[in-house]
Amino acid sequence: MSGHPFLTVIMPAHNAAGLLPRSLGALRNSDLPRDRWELVVVDDGSSDETSLIAARYADTVVTLPGRPHGPAYARNRGFEVSRGDVIVFIDSDCVAHVDTLSRFAALFEEE
Repeated sequence: MSGHPFLTVIMPAHNAAGLLPRSLGALRNSDLPRDRWELVVVDDGSSDETSLIAARYADTVVTLPGRPHGPAYARNRGFEVSRGDVIVFIDSDCVAHVDTLSRFAALFEEE
């Protein structure tokens, strides 16, 4: 990692179609420049429109088929495709403040 860390935000989601526009929309409004972070949404066996909605916002959508495996399993699958120097986990029912990612990044800035 040199200078500014690149963040990966991983969001596990199960039947979260009703929540994602708000939670992912809040991330879209982050004050951290978009070229400094990626968003990975892991759809954990949803039976609703979770994957379709996630695809409107996320850089990567991982779809886990079959029964739900749980958020820990979904986070691990997201980690497998992540490119970040720093991993940030945010659940699908959480709405991040505009400065959440920039504050995380600041903790890992190199002087």
